Amino acid sequence: MNDGTGGQNSAALCGSRCEGCAERATWIVLFINLGMFLLKAVVAVNSHSRSLMADAIESLADVAITGLVILTLTIVAKGKDEKHPYGYGKVEFLIATVINFLLLLASLAFMGMGLWEMFTVGPERAPDMMAAVVAGVSIAGNYIAYRYCKCAGEKFHSQALLANGMVNWADAVTSVAVVFAVVASNLAFPRMDDIISIMIGFVIARLALTGLETSVKELLDFSPGMQSSTIAEVTRGVAGVAAVRDVKTRLVGRNLWVDMEVLIATECTMGEGLLVVQRIKSRLLRDRRDIADISVRLAIAK
Repeated sequence: MNDGTGGQNSAALCGSRCEGCAERATWIVLFINLGMFLLKAVVAVNSHSRSLMADAIESLADVAITGLVILTLTIVAKGKDEKHPYGYGKVEFLIATVINFLLLLASLAFMGMGLWEMFTVGPERAPDMMAAVVAGVSIAGNYIAYRYCKCAGEKFHSQALLANGMVNWADAVTSVAVVFAVVASNLAFPRMDDIISIMIGFVIARLALTGLETSVKELLDFSPGMQSSTIAEVTRGVAGVAAVRDVKTRLVGRNLWVDMEVLIATECTMGEGLLVVQRIKSRLLRDRRDIADISVRLAIAK
């Protein structure tokens, strides 16, 4: 569902200047997930649908994961202190790693359950079509939750919110498969429920592995080359800068911290050098709202 208009549509959900969007998004998603779990569990028992019950368990996991995100946002909101001069931003990457790891474990369990039932459990009666209707409701609910998390996550550069959004996206995909499985079972394809559950598990595992790769890189202060080169290019355009020797960036939660070495002309005085540093910081902070702090080391161009 990564369409070209996603950013514009998502922005409409949060509002352009809504500072409480991130916190509100997590609570709305929490109630959506809780409602989906209760609805799926009740209908699964009454409709004799194993696939819907598995989907209900996934929604229960979504509730727990969203709770972790709420805890994360509470911790990150503390800001800097004496023991943590860079703030608590890294907690977001840690929680994003945990979320994606849990999602990976859930996908492996999902695949394992499908394989077990395929080879050990005999054909049972087809589930009632009501299970497909509830799965359809789940698709809509999880899609709304996904877009809300995507909106808030991109707006506030929150990896935990984005990871939570992918969890709801995975749940929506699972519900699509439940609809197909229930319909196919009623059309004399009893094994389709198990086959689809295995396919769902594989898709979710791929999403989780991609999310794990991203969050682990950010925990290890991975610095994308494009970011550094863009900052270096902007800095070269500042008056008094002869050259930019080195630019390092690191993400601390939602914010970018920049460390660079800049060459100035030999005839520059100390006061002029400090003015160059001030110009660099003013220019970068004006052009990049995601930058939290800039450290500039001056050196004389030879």
